[in-house]
Amino acid sequence: MELASKIGIISGASFLFIIVFGWVAFPALMKYGIKHQMTLEPGTELRDMWSNLPFSIDFKIYIFNVTNAKDVANGDTPMLDEIGPFFFDEWKTKVNLEDNNADDTVAFNSKTRWYYNQEKSGKLTGEELVTVPHPLIMSMILSTAMNRPPMLPMVYKAVNGIFDDPTSIFVTVRVKDLLFDGIYINCNRSEFIPHAACFEMMREESMKKVPGDGLLFSFFGHKNESVDARMKVKRGVDNALDLNKVVEYKNRTDMKIWTTKQCNQLKGTESSVYHTFVEDQETLFGYVPLLCRHLRITYSETIDFYGFSTAVYTTSFGDMSKNSEEKCYCPKKDFCLKKGAVDLTKCSGAPLVATFPHFYDADETYLKSVRGLHPSEEKHRSKFYFEPMTGVVLGAMNRLQFSFQLQKLENITIMKNVPESMLPILWLEEIVVLNSTYLNNMDKQVFLVARINKAIRWTVLLVSIAGMIAAVYMTMHKKRGFSLGTTFPNLSNDDIGDSNKNTAISTIGQIIGKQSNKN
Repeated sequence: MELASKIGIISGASFLFIIVFGWVAFPALMKYGIKHQMTLEPGTELRDMWSNLPFSIDFKIYIFNVTNAKDVANGDTPMLDEIGPFFFDEWKTKVNLEDNNADDTVAFNSKTRWYYNQEKSGKLTGEELVTVPHPLIMSMILSTAMNRPPMLPMVYKAVNGIFDDPTSIFVTVRVKDLLFDGIYINCNRSEFIPHAACFEMMREESMKKVPGDGLLFSFFGHKNESVDARMKVKRGVDNALDLNKVVEYKNRTDMKIWTTKQCNQLKGTESSVYHTFVEDQETLFGYVPLLCRHLRITYSETIDFYGFSTAVYTTSFGDMSKNSEEKCYCPKKDFCLKKGAVDLTKCSGAPLVATFPHFYDADETYLKSVRGLHPSEEKHRSKFYFEPMTGVVLGAMNRLQFSFQLQKLENITIMKNVPESMLPILWLEEIVVLNSTYLNNMDKQVFLVARINKAIRWTVLLVSIAGMIAAVYMTMHKKRGFSLGTTFPNLSNDDIGDSNKNTAISTIGQIIGKQSNKN
């Protein structure tokens, strides 16, 4: 077999092989391998990281100090001074894991621990005094006003009995007491109504009993190192698209909180991991137990994030006042919050309203009801950074603000002159970015192989194309040379001339001369 034929056959075979393997077979094999690895089955690296995050999350708390509390009692607009961040290291683990191979699920309880990080908090120590709406006074009065208005006089008697006839809805406390250590409540009361109210308060999980019929209330103390409610999710072994999808919460497959089946469904993932091969601009859903509802997570842009092509997603709290599908989240049939706000009364039992910090992406009336806030997309919007191929959340910034909806109540002395206002008390920020160890491992195990394949397939493709071109050229060149030789006439020695003469005549010259003589 001639050289040109050998080169042509080898190059053609290489071309077909690299097309089939490099562009068809390898991606399919790689996709299969990623789907096999990216499951919550015991023994996988994803399961280990999902169940026991090996690094801490940055947890920051910002407090809104009300600087004109006395004036607010007389109808002035609240003036807020943001203090923070108070920085904590947050460690998350999942405990009591129970796998079920039959339905491809794993059940668990989440556990969170917070440790104050003095270095990152700077000069803030937690000893700072802040003036905020009293969480318990506000909860008792606003919950009753919303759900049982006729009982307001009785509840107000309980408030006066427990808190010794307060003259204001505000309390000045240390930050550490508000957040973790607890605000002291004296429940050593002989009157029936205050005593009964204290007895009910003792049943709340946010309360800690102390000697002498006392209680301590804080926002996070009862959550620190405690175990959350039971949740069950899909492991993604049988169906990769079901990875981390919530199927049970509190031993129920749905909720009994909202007014429609659609709003009561457990829709979306547990939010720490999503399915592999997220499609371009695909809409995702996450179930948020803190809000007792799912949130739509939508594509925003694609950026380079620590060397990875990353899809940035954001979320929204919607607008229950205008969106018919969200009417079920309204606190009452005849009352809905405006854009960007979620009422937590039915979910948590406390009359809190959740929004993004500084009322970012919320109805402007909320922002105008206070002074001192400056919403910013960069500082206050929640964002999630997905690597689409693996579905891994490379980073996330989760932000949430809690407020009381201040309202005038004519029969409640401490609230009869207050302004109508959405009054923030604090906001939270969770920031997590996979550390360099996991980013490097993911790069080596997934993307390095893909880059090598890309380099090899393009190299082989170009070389095979060059080889086929060379083979064609060599074949055509050989055929061209054979054709020229056979068209020349046979020339005798006389035509060429005497070899002893020092004349050199070209073959072409002879042909031309020969043709001229004939003419």
